Parts: sequence; structure tokens; C-alpha cells
Amino acid sequence: MFRVLATSALLSACMSEAIEAEGTSAPVGPVPTAIARPPVQVLPDWFAGEYEQKSTDTGQALELENDGSYRWSYSGFIGRASSREERGRVRLVDGWLVFEPTGDTEPAAHEPLSKRGCVVAQDSWRCFLLEREIVSFCNGVNAGHRPSPGFMLATEASSATEPELAAQLPPEFAGYVLSGSVVATVREVEDLRAAGESGDRVEFTIDAGSTEGLRAGMELWPLDLPSWDKTPWPGRLVEVTEHSAKGRMRWTNSVPAVGTRMSTRDPRAK
Repeated sequence: MFRVLATSALLSACMSEAIEAEGTSAPVGPVPTAIARPPVQVLPDWFAGEYEQKSTDTGQALELENDGSYRWSYSGFIGRASSREERGRVRLVDGWLVFEPTGDTEPAAHEPLSKRGCVVAQDSWRCFLLEREIVSFCNGVNAGHRPSPGFMLATEASSATEPELAAQLPPEFAGYVLSGSVVATVREVEDLRAAGESGDRVEFTIDAGSTEGLRAGMELWPLDLPSWDKTPWPGRLVEVTEHSAKGRMRWTNSVPAVGTRMSTRDPRAK
């Protein structure tokens, strides 16, 4: 009987200690801090930066971040002062930058940003191009010109290494950057203007085509001009076959004669 009572007392004491232990808070150690994760990189390093285009009455700027965020702003004074700003995310899809504005902003440019664009870089300059500007940009490169202020140029040079220019363009436009100048001979010239009419109404045919790398939309410059003609106008190709092409140009003193040459490079370029 004594043993039973002693055992019962011992169990009661142990239970009391356990209950007291439950009510006592354990020492609190240091709370682990959240590990800061770097932003996920969506765009190549050489894409990031600010691009600007300014004219007498308008200006616009695009800020691209490596994490895929962007900010596009526009300001102008045509009739009345106006300004807009757009923010959102951008995705790189098959060589194209596809802009996706957030729902609470309105398009900041003259045309919707849902239209595609791309970033190109060469030597010390970079620029952002909308889809409608790519062929014009490539014509300037082939002609030996620097990018026009009409494009959105980067405010700073990139320290990153970019691929060759043709590889930067969306695949469907890669062929518009030539590895060298194409020189062709004029076979036909036709004045398409009606009596008293003016404008881009001269059509020419040359003896080079897609085999030589030419494509519709490319420009060629007259080479064999009089020494006094210092301002040649280029002609733009409208139809290209395997070994020939047709183009149109303005009626000026620079209209080439049959048998003279034309080149994708501006003869004035250095």
C-alpha cells in the first residue's frame, strides 16, 4: 500500500512539473531574415538603358530594365501641349520586344506599343526601332550612314557585348543588312509622270536581284553622276526577282541613265 501511494505521489509531481514547463516560454533565438533575391533577368544586358527621340515640337523616351519592366513617355506641342506616360512589362519573343502596358495607363506614343520593336547596337551607338522603322534603318546602315536622330537613340553607350548586327534583328529582317555593297547597272529608265505632273514617278530596272542579296524596300544610289551634282537621291526597290529588280525614285538631276551604275552605298559616305 505504501509503495502504491509513493508511486502515485511521484507521478503527480512529474505531471505538475510538466504542466509548469508547458507554461514557460522557451528562449527565443534569432529570427532568420529573408534572403534578398536578385531580380530575374528577362532582357540581354545591352538592351537596358534609356532611349530618346526629340524634334522641334515633340519628344519621347523609353526606359528599359533588364527585369523586363519599361516606362515610355511622350510630350509634344502640336496645336496644344500634351504629355503621356506608359508603364508595363516587355517580353522578348523571336527577336521582337513585345510591350504589355499595365491596365491603368494609356499608350504614350503616337501608335500603340502593342506593335513590336527591337533594340540594335553597333560600334558606340544603340537605338530602339519600331517595326515600321527597321527597313529604313537597314538602308541607312547599307548606305554607310550613322543612325538618324529620327530614331530613338540610347543616351549612353552599352558596356556589354552585343552580337553581330544582322543577328540582333528579328529573323524576317536579318537579310536587310548586307555584308557588302551591291553595285548594279541600269538597264531601263521610264518616266511614269503625266504631263505637268511631279513626284516619285521614275521607274528604273537594274541587273541585280535576290541572288545578290537585294530585297523589296532596299535603296540604291546613283554612282555615275555629273561632278556638279552633290545631292543624289536614292531609289527604292519595289519588285525584286532572282537576277533583276525594279525601283522608283524622284525626278531630279540624279535620275540615272541607262548603262550607268547604282549602289546600295551612298557615294558620299566615308
